[in-house]
Amino acid sequence: MSKPKENVTRIPDFRKIHFLNNYKINEKTFLNKYISFKHLEENITKNEIVFVSPKTWRDPYEQIYYTAENYAKYNNYKKPNIFCMCLTENSSQNEDAAWKIYQDTTNEKMIKVTFNVTEMLKQLDQYCFANNFSIYVGKIKYILSRDITTLSKQSNTKHQRYFPKKNFSDTHYLKLLLLKRKAFEFEREVRIFLIPDDKNEKYPDDKNAKYPDDIFRIPQFPYNNETISRLKIAPLQPFPLGDPRQASYAKLQEYESEIYKEALKNLLPREFNSEKIRQSILYKPRKIKKL
Repeated sequence: MSKPKENVTRIPDFRKIHFLNNYKINEKTFLNKYISFKHLEENITKNEIVFVSPKTWRDPYEQIYYTAENYAKYNNYKKPNIFCMCLTENSSQNEDAAWKIYQDTTNEKMIKVTFNVTEMLKQLDQYCFANNFSIYVGKIKYILSRDITTLSKQSNTKHQRYFPKKNFSDTHYLKLLLLKRKAFEFEREVRIFLIPDDKNEKYPDDKNAKYPDDIFRIPQFPYNNETISRLKIAPLQPFPLGDPRQASYAKLQEYESEIYKEALKNLLPREFNSEKIRQSILYKPRKIKKL
């Protein structure tokens, strides 16, 4: 007797989604976004997903290709105005570093949102098709070193393959924005770029910008069981040696966990599976077996 066929989610033929650096997805592809509870609350309440201008990137080395002005020499190429969302493939791997890297400067509680990429891109594809945008998704290549200084230097050295003299396009430009220093390889970052089909649209880089706050909000994005695979609450930070709260760490984390789980359940649709909301136990004390 033959086995019943499993239900397989077919990857749709996206109309406005393009993949860079041979990035591929399937029905089991998930990406994680670290976000403060405050910002996540705002996004869910407004049913929106947010992209930001690359000018908000903190690492100055990542600004080399974004701020360069002399692209015109490559087939008179004109840079598009773009917005970006940075995500990571990391799950439990390097969890401690991830929470610290993405921790807001205001020390707000962080939440890791795990997106089902296929369902997420379906929603973005619909918006882009209706509003004349395109989306490019690509994995970061960690090949840069600290000696990068100018665009000209890069285009004449080992990275010259990224600068074709003919037919330089948005794809080539965005691939440059997918280059990062080797020291950050542990991040396993994936970037989603949003660009207008009309290059004459005015965005943050222009004085008369249509969106001067460096943020682009895509409306009507559903935070539901299809788009969200999991929500993980950041762990309670461990207390220093000798802190009287150490003995109560487990109880305090459990109490904090219940507070945020309840807050998230109240934000999300009633039918959202509450089992998907979990607390990171990264620093939970563990008993050591006797030698």
